[in-house]
Amino acid sequence: MASINDVAQRAGVSKSTVSHVINKTRFVAPETIEKVRKAMEELDYYPSQVASSLRSNKSKIIGFIFPLPEEEPFSMLVTQGMESVLNDNGYNMILCNSRRDVQKEKEMIQMLNSRLIDGLVISPSSSEAGYYDDLIKGSYPTVFVDAKAHANWADTVTSDIYHGAFEAFSYLVSKGHEKIGLIKSDFEVTPNYEKFQAYHDVLKAYNIPLDLSLIKSAHSCIENGYLLCKELIENSNMTALMIANYVMMIGAVKYLQEAQIQIPDELAVISVEEYNWMQILKPQLTVIKQSPRALGEMTAKAILARIDHPDMERKDYRLPTEFVLRGSC
Repeated sequence: MASINDVAQRAGVSKSTVSHVINKTRFVAPETIEKVRKAMEELDYYPSQVASSLRSNKSKIIGFIFPLPEEEPFSMLVTQGMESVLNDNGYNMILCNSRRDVQKEKEMIQMLNSRLIDGLVISPSSSEAGYYDDLIKGSYPTVFVDAKAHANWADTVTSDIYHGAFEAFSYLVSKGHEKIGLIKSDFEVTPNYEKFQAYHDVLKAYNIPLDLSLIKSAHSCIENGYLLCKELIENSNMTALMIANYVMMIGAVKYLQEAQIQIPDELAVISVEEYNWMQILKPQLTVIKQSPRALGEMTAKAILARIDHPDMERKDYRLPTEFVLRGSC
């Protein structure tokens, strides 16, 4: 089995230079990097990550706990953004699917606590949970992504859902809509709170009474989107609808098509998130557009900055959202 000394000899460089190339701990000229990598390939040499971790007390591994619903591309795009930046900086990632289950999330945190990780990124299953102090605080750098949590010692990276939703609801009211339905998931996370707060604030600004019968929430799934939309159509006089959950939007649009509701003539519709397949919808949906890959990239940069500068002031990173007006309203 080849050793680091063999690689150094084959490449015609010092052992320390090989180490710097492997660990990216110092500038090395590109042509030297290429010689070292060629020697490693020829000798079939793979550095021992375990030995490196023990020497440096760093594993170059980030734990990532995130819900991964099958129907939603959002999580996959966030993960791709994270992985791209981490890999470019010599880090790898352990990905754990929390399924938005608090107990599952606790178990995953405890599992990662038993491993040598350099940091943790987590999308909280509940913004109301108070166990993060006991399970995480002080153990390693931590960043919360997509939603905030009761943990004022950790950085957060979130999309500015509130202002995108405020603009969307304001547009509907400006077009004369006062009976606006709202379908959302029942997850206790800050993006949900922000959507409702924007809804409440716009109605208040225009002196429109809040009608709780127009607000429907349930577990995020296609079937519930279908059923809640059907309930609103059959039991209310709404003229506009905000579907504030991507997965539930699929079910709601399915019902509207089956019921032959004319959009936007009979009902104005706005949804959240945007993916390529949605171009086939007629009319195309007006959306509050997020940038999930950019969210992942920013999160990776935030955790790396926290690792390099553990004593810097806590930060809340906010990515803008965009209200994209199309034919559905």
